[in-house]
Amino acid sequence: QYMIGQIYFLGKEVPLNYEKSFRWTFKSAQQGDKDAQAQLGFDYYNGWGVKKDHVLAYIPIALEGTGKSE
Repeated sequence: QYMIGQIYFLGKEVPLNYEKSFRWTFKSAQQGDKDAQAQLGFDYYNGWGVKKDHVLAYIPIALEGTGKSE
């Protein structure tokens, strides 16, 4: 899922699409992919495919959608 997100993020073999990139990256981050979690921080910070949010950019995405940290 993370790699699909990167394909859309970079526009390799598909048109560049930050919104689709964010959706695929988010799915991967929820499953614990650390690279995807880091990318979400960049996405939120820069507003790539999602509304810019500097608070969410720094919250650990390792919550994996549970609302609780480890």
